[in-house]
Amino acid sequence: MAIEREELEKEKIYIEDTKCFIDKELRELTEEDKKLKERLFNIKKETKGKYSEELERFQKQYDITNKNLNSFIEAKKRPYFARVDFREKLREVEKIYIGKFGLSDSKTGDEYIVDWRAPIADLYYSGTFGKVVYTAPIGEIEGKLSLKRKFLIEDGEIKDAFDEGINELILRNKDNEETSLSDEFLRINLDQNVKNKLKDIVATIQKEQNEIIREDKNKAILVQGFAGSGKTTIALHRLAYLLYRYRNNLKGNEFLVIAPNILFLDYILDVLPDLGVEDAAQSTLNDMFMKILGLKGKVFSKDDKLHKYLEEKDEDILKASQIKASMKFKKLMDNYLKLIE
Repeated sequence: MAIEREELEKEKIYIEDTKCFIDKELRELTEEDKKLKERLFNIKKETKGKYSEELERFQKQYDITNKNLNSFIEAKKRPYFARVDFREKLREVEKIYIGKFGLSDSKTGDEYIVDWRAPIADLYYSGTFGKVVYTAPIGEIEGKLSLKRKFLIEDGEIKDAFDEGINELILRNKDNEETSLSDEFLRINLDQNVKNKLKDIVATIQKEQNEIIREDKNKAILVQGFAGSGKTTIALHRLAYLLYRYRNNLKGNEFLVIAPNILFLDYILDVLPDLGVEDAAQSTLNDMFMKILGLKGKVFSKDDKLHKYLEEKDEDILKASQIKASMKFKKLMDNYLKLIE
């Protein structure tokens, strides 16, 4: 069930304060973005394409400001999706609001919204009520978790809010028998995400998914699951997490997302930009092999073969595929490789 009306009204007051803060920051960031853009234009005009240390410095400054501006613009519609109440050992209780992007006051540095990838946000995904520990850059932080609250926000307005532990729904099968318990917040979000494009799931990441996403960067991970179980979604969120966690050592252009085909790349097109990752390379396995092998011209892909077989009823295409998928062909290739060696 949803939270009580009195609590909901308090949350509505808080989101109005948050929106005022966002509007203030947007005005300042927009002005700064405009000034930096003009300064960059003038420096580029003066240097005429030559290297300039000043240009490089201003370009980095502009990139940071522009990224912050875009984060605040997007946050206005949905500043956050969760809140946890956490009391660090020997300190007062903190109300921590968690969103897709971390938002801080540019003047004071005070953090209004915590990024979902921040260490303390792990309490929302994996923490249980009572004594908890999360790992921060300075070491392990102990404390007590007393609340995990989830918000449904549309166009800057809170539609509803749910506290974990009191909002479970009984799902029934076709025989009307109780089968399992499900989070109402999760159910509503899943219903909203049924679209033609893959969407981010930062608000509904489950405990097991969170563990995969936050694994150490030097660990090789194999994720098994049936089609549609969310393997790709978790991989993309892990990419976004790694870029946040190791932002001083990793850059987006050092990553390559490999997909089976162009349709799949189109399907996942919006996820990484939505998570703030702009410059990660994407390629199909076929295109990657062509680049590595230095092949020129057109390769007869499996999509071309399927089209030719379905449209032209070309039986030779089917026979060739059956031969190449056989163990005999594998042995033939193994023998050829030995011959080359």
